Amino acid sequence: MCVTFKVSVPFLCTNIISEKRKIKFKYKIMNLQNNPLISDLITIFASRNDDDDAHIIWVDHNGNVFLDPIGKNMTPVGWDEANKNKYKFRFESYVQGKGYVGLKASQDMKWMQQVFNGLLDNWKKGTTGYVDTY
Repeated sequence: MCVTFKVSVPFLCTNIISEKRKIKFKYKIMNLQNNPLISDLITIFASRNDDDDAHIIWVDHNGNVFLDPIGKNMTPVGWDEANKNKYKFRFESYVQGKGYVGLKASQDMKWMQQVFNGLLDNWKKGTTGYVDTY
């Protein structure tokens, strides 16, 4: 089974495969310099499974937003050390199974607005490194 999220700019797409559910997701890469939309963030969050792993949302130096699983054999600190040259800033990690990511989280508009505003505000301020509150 393949579920595809329709996007308005198909050349800025990436694929994610959830091993546990064997569902392939396609979503627009959200870029903070290129008219970011909250709907982009919602599809990113909906593409993840909260029960699979803890996740980290991070922004690269070009303004692209990513929501990546940390990995079963890695801690948030280990992820940070392995990826510190790739990101401009990142938010605190989202603990596995607590409802911070996934379809249900993507439907919580208060939560999505908080994350969206945090991303935009930190990008505009030129924040670098780890962000624990937003």
